[in-house]
Amino acid sequence: MREASRAGLRAADAQGCEDLLFYCRVAERHRFAVVPDYLIGYRYLSDNMSSNLPRMLRSWMLVMGEMEERHPGRRALLEAGLRNYSAWLLFKALTIGRRDYFFAVLRLLARRNPGIALTALGWELPRSLIEALRRRLRWALRRRRRSPDLIVTFPIEEPRQCA
Repeated sequence: MREASRAGLRAADAQGCEDLLFYCRVAERHRFAVVPDYLIGYRYLSDNMSSNLPRMLRSWMLVMGEMEERHPGRRALLEAGLRNYSAWLLFKALTIGRRDYFFAVLRLLARRNPGIALTALGWELPRSLIEALRRRLRWALRRRRRSPDLIVTFPIEEPRQCA
C-alpha cells in the first residue's frame, strides 16, 4: 500500500488535497462533529494550487485511493464523492471558461472509472448547470424587484463650529 503523503502528492504532480488527507487521517483515529459555522477562510487566486482543476482531481483520486485501500467497505461512498467532486470540477471548468481543464478532468475521470465519468457528464453536470441558472435567475429577479423608491437617503449637515 502506498500512502498519499505530502511528498508523494508532490512527486505525482498532484498537490492540492493535503488538507483532505489530513482530515481523513484524523477521522480514522478520532471522533469529530460538524460545526455549522465558518471556522476558516479561503482565498481563491487565479494562480493558486487549487485553480489547476486536473491537478486537484489527481490529488483527490490519490487521497481517495489510499482511503479505499484502508477502508474497502466505504468504496461506494468514496465513489459517490468522486462523482460529486468531478461534476463540480467540470462545472467550474465551464464557468471559468477553461475547456482544456474540462476535457483534462473528463479524461482523468474516464481512465479511473468510465461509468462515473458518464454519470458525472450526463447527470451531475447538467444538474449543476441547471442549479446555477436557477440561482442566477433568482438573483436577477431580486435585483429587479428593488425599486429606487425604497432607497432611503439622509441629508448631510454642514459641520458645526465648536465654540
